[in-house]
Parts: sequence; structure tokens; C-alpha cells
Amino acid sequence: MEAIAPIVLALGTGGIFAVELAINGHLGEEVESSIGAGLISFFIGSVVLVVATVSFGSPMSSIDAFGRTTWVMWTGGVLGAVLLVALILLLPRLGAATTVGLQITGQMVMSVVMDQFGVLGVPVDSVTIGNLVGVIATVLGAGLIAHGTAVSTSSDTTAGSATATGGKSTTGWLSSSTVVLGIGALLVGAATPVQAAINAQLRAAISGPLFSGAVSFVVGTAVLLLVVLWSSETRPTMTGLGSAPWWVWAGGFAAAFYVDSSLILIPVIGAAATVGFIAAGQQITSVVIDEYGLFRTAKRAATPSRVAGTLCLLCGVALIQFA
Repeated sequence: MEAIAPIVLALGTGGIFAVELAINGHLGEEVESSIGAGLISFFIGSVVLVVATVSFGSPMSSIDAFGRTTWVMWTGGVLGAVLLVALILLLPRLGAATTVGLQITGQMVMSVVMDQFGVLGVPVDSVTIGNLVGVIATVLGAGLIAHGTAVSTSSDTTAGSATATGGKSTTGWLSSSTVVLGIGALLVGAATPVQAAINAQLRAAISGPLFSGAVSFVVGTAVLLLVVLWSSETRPTMTGLGSAPWWVWAGGFAAAFYVDSSLILIPVIGAAATVGFIAAGQQITSVVIDEYGLFRTAKRAATPSRVAGTLCLLCGVALIQFA
């Protein structure tokens, strides 16, 4: 039972991360600003992590260690803010499963590259044949998920077009906009392990896991606040939040839970297992969110292509992390 508990927590953490993305995607629609939604979510997460640090951490001893930090270590919060805003933009347009699938693919590929070359202080871990097969499997899986999502989404809307054109649909699943958005999701995923490596350096420098998470969130909040103050076009519209569902405020709490759970899990089951099980929980939950249109997302049926792609992607993650 003790061995199973961390695995269940990791799977649940991945599921909560997927829920966070869906919630923040809807929050962006409510406030009519992806950057504004990111600011709200980061601010709530910052408050939660600061309270947790004061309650359970040792912030003063960590503050004394700030002299050992470098400028690179402070960029993790900035990168986190950029990634969150990008995901808020992508999820309503690509769907939860496709966005997460492509994100995980980019994350796994970049993780292999960073392990091979020891980027940002990551311990060198030579790539194996199993890792390469895993990369191919994740790419194939993400492609199947994207294809299945596009087909299931467009099936109803293309029916009228097919009738008008003699029974032939004029809409293809691999449109230029889909390709651009897909590349964006891959880049977001590729940047994720980079941010994790930077935050790991900050944690090591200030010797305070909770405090480093709080610092990262506060920096991200400050960056997003400056952007909102600088550009009026990015400012959120708060008038509609009065009638918004209560759960739109939960994204920041979910983000804080994700950070804290990761900090707890890595020393217990290791980084590879933590990343692998979180990715599994994230992808499975994303398929469920799409299937039932949870958190007011568009419904996207779990077609055979999407199911096969999900299984292929999860097998690829397992090969990359454990081969």
C-alpha cells in the first residue's frame, strides 16, 4: 500500500494539472484575456504557496541564501507565466487531449535531449534504443490524437458542406492554423523541462523547496502584472466574473497543488517516475474532459484514433522514462 500511494498521488497530480488547464482556458474566455487569466491564476497560486511556505517552510533561512543565485535561476517564473498563457490560448482551440498530447511529446523529446547533453546542469544520461523508440511512439501518438480530435470536431460542421458539394467535404483536418497551433503546443512542451531544470537550480541554491516555488510564482505574477499594466488590450474584463461558475477560481489552487505534489514525489519515487505518472494522469484526464465537455470545453468524442494515440503516447512516455 505504501508503494502504491505515491503512484496514485502522481496520477492524481497529472489529472489535476489537466483540470487546471481546462479551468484556466475557460477563465480566459470569461475575462476575455489569456494574459489576464494567467495573472489571476498566478496570483492565487502565489498566495497559496506563500502561505504554505510561512506555515511549513523556513523562508528566512532561504532568504539568506539568495546571494548564491544567478540571474538564470530567476527566469523560471517568467517562463512559467509565458507557458501558462500559451496553454490558455491553445486549449480551447485544440482541445484538452490534443494540447496535452502535443505538450507531453515536446516535453519528452526535450527531456531526452537535455539528458543526452546535460543541459542546465541536468545529469548526463545517454540515450538508449528504448528512449528513441519512445520518442517515435510519443510523436506517433500525438499525431493520432490530433487527427482523431480534428475529425471528431469537424464531422458535424462538415456535413452541411459535404451535402452542398455533392457529398464531398471541403475541410481537411491538417489545416494551416492547426499546424501552427500544434507547433506552439510542442514548443510549450519542450520549454517545460527547461523551466523545471531552472527551478531545480533555484531550489538547490536557496535550500527551500516550498520557498523556491513561491518565488517562481511571485516572479511570474509580477511579469504578467507589468504586461497588463503596460498594454490595455491585455487587461481582463472583470464584469463577467460575477456570473461565472465558482470553479474558475480553482486554477491557481490546482497549480499550487501541482507544484507542491511534484516537490513531495520526486524525492520519494524519483524524477523519471514522477514525470511519467504525472504525464499519464494528465493525458487520461484530458481525454475524459474532451469526451464529456467538462468545465465548459467543447465536446470531442473519444474516437478510435484518439484512444489508440493516447495508448501509443503513454507507451512512449514509459519507454523514455524507464527504458
